[in-house]
Formats: sequence, structure tokens, C-alpha cells
Amino acid sequence: VRDSSYKKVFRREPLLVDMKESYRNNDISDFKQMAQVVAASGVSVVRMGVAVQEPFLADASGVIDYALSGKRTELLDVHLMSNCRLCVSTSLGVDQLSAMSGRPRCIINLFPYKTTASFYSWDTVTVQRLRHRESGLEISLRESLELLTSRRFRGTDTLDDAGLSLIRLTPTEIRDVVLEALTEGPEHRVLSQSEQELQNQYWETLYQFYGNIRVPTPKRPRISPTLLRKYEWWLT
Repeated sequence: VRDSSYKKVFRREPLLVDMKESYRNNDISDFKQMAQVVAASGVSVVRMGVAVQEPFLADASGVIDYALSGKRTELLDVHLMSNCRLCVSTSLGVDQLSAMSGRPRCIINLFPYKTTASFYSWDTVTVQRLRHRESGLEISLRESLELLTSRRFRGTDTLDDAGLSLIRLTPTEIRDVVLEALTEGPEHRVLSQSEQELQNQYWETLYQFYGNIRVPTPKRPRISPTLLRKYEWWLT
């Protein structure tokens, strides 16, 4: 789970770039509910990372804050990422180790939407929605893409200029999506007709703005069915 510490410690670009990419930062405490439920099911939860802002204070045996354990090594990083049952990630380079090993990933709070096309068929992806900062009203996927493409999305400053805020998943939503991905594993269940239609709506809308990133249907990642059912209006 990437937070603001990443660029502060591993800064290869000016501070301005750190601020422009703040839309990628997440709060580790939002993952606490998920970790406790997963650990209670008998599956160990290992919090990865080299530079992290806060300790992972999940009150459950089976939740390991490996990032701050004082025992992490690069070799063990590779082993854990390559052999995990599920990699839960906010889209970081290290999760490619899981992808290359055929391990399923559950990507949380992805943004911008164009990047969903870069994942694999065994991945489950969730995205951040947008709302007007002043009114608090949410906008649809189509409206979001119209704004982002017309303004040539450059980072957090583009959202600020448009008066928009990101809506991250709630801790309960993160829990539900991760449990969904954990249950399905790399071989996703067959979707119902209505669920598949929602998947198609997402991709068809995306391709209207980014036609150059078309991915064959069998190779597309799965946009979380749980979230698409919950926010079906967002696709209209």
C-alpha cells in the first residue's frame, strides 16, 4: 500500500512530481478491517514495503507488519510476492513479481482509468470515482473521462483545477473486494449475464476515449463485480 513516504525516501524526481502523484497514496488503516477478516479465516496477511508512513496496527494474529519487522530482505520480498495466494496492491512495481508468477492481484483504488488495460486476466481491479468538491455530487465514468481527456490529465493538479475530488474505497468495500478476489483465485468464476454486461459497459466506455488501448476480452482484468453492482449508476 503506497503512501506519501515512498517518494520522500526514494525521490528520483523533484518534489513537484511527488505532489502531482499524491492521488496514488493510500492510508494503510483503511486495510485493517480486511486484514482482520482474512486473518480470521486462517490466511496470513503480510504487509509489505520498504518506506512506510505508519505501522500496520491490525489487532489479529496472522497479520504481520513485515515492512517494519526489521527482518525484510530483497530475497524474501521476491519469495513472498511470487508465492502469495493473493497480492493486494495499490498498483506498485513490486506487484509485478506476483503477476509474473501467475499469482492473482487485487488492485485497490486505481487511477487514472486508462491504466486498467495494463493488468492481466487473473487480476481484479477497483478504481477511484470522482465528485465535485463544492457540491459533493459524484460524476459518472463517462463524465470523468470527458473531463480527464479534455484537460489532458497531468496528476493531482488537474483534479484540483477542475474542482474534483477522488473517492477512495471505504474499509468495508476493500474488505468485500479482497474477499471476492481471494475466493475466486486466479480462475475467476463465470459471471452472470447482468454482471458481464456491466463489465462490457466499463470497457466500451473506456474505449470511446482511449481506443488505442483495446485489450482482447479474454485478456482483460476483471473490474470488481461487487463494486460495479453497487455503483451501477456510475456506468450509465
